Amino acid sequence: MKKGTRIFLIAVLFIMAAGCINGGVKQDVTEETNIVKENVSESNSDNATEETATDVFGEKTEDIKEESVSEPLDENEITESDSGDEVTSEGSDDIDVDLTAISGILVYSEVYNMMATPENYMGKKIKMEGIYAIYFDDTYSTRYDACIVQDATACCATGIEFELSDDLKFPDDYPEEGDIITVEGIFDTYEEGSYTYCTLRNASLLKVEK
Repeated sequence: MKKGTRIFLIAVLFIMAAGCINGGVKQDVTEETNIVKENVSESNSDNATEETATDVFGEKTEDIKEESVSEPLDENEITESDSGDEVTSEGSDDIDVDLTAISGILVYSEVYNMMATPENYMGKKIKMEGIYAIYFDDTYSTRYDACIVQDATACCATGIEFELSDDLKFPDDYPEEGDIITVEGIFDTYEEGSYTYCTLRNASLLKVEK
């Protein structure tokens, strides 16, 4: 396994019979969700964008192309949504980075930037919408919850872990895998073994769509 900072990456492959699917429509990903963890080089390495995603069995799944990575968004930057309306990435209620206010391709790129350069987001309050996914790690006997966001073509995705602050019981009080969720939390990293992972701490579920 490659050395360096390993940032948690969720890769989802969607098999679709026809073209694009609207972002607001729930997709059946229960059996098509492939959860992986990615090895990336140190955040100050020139080769950070050339690493590959690796699934839990160590098999290469997809090369991460350098051209898919953009500079991190400024919280006060004004961008255009898919509807053509101007919005800011800074939302209400003291949100530092509101990924629900920007278009799909920018969301995917921004989440990748969070994993590649986590130091730029430490302590910031992040709000995001995506697909709920679960990963069980037998090594640490731990369950990981994550919010998945798709790229513009909806053919692949990435995601961020989150840890709910509410005293909820799993699975009774949690969404079903594949539900569309809106979650917010404080961006942080943690060490597990010899690697570093990204997560949203003290997170809250704001919305769940079946």
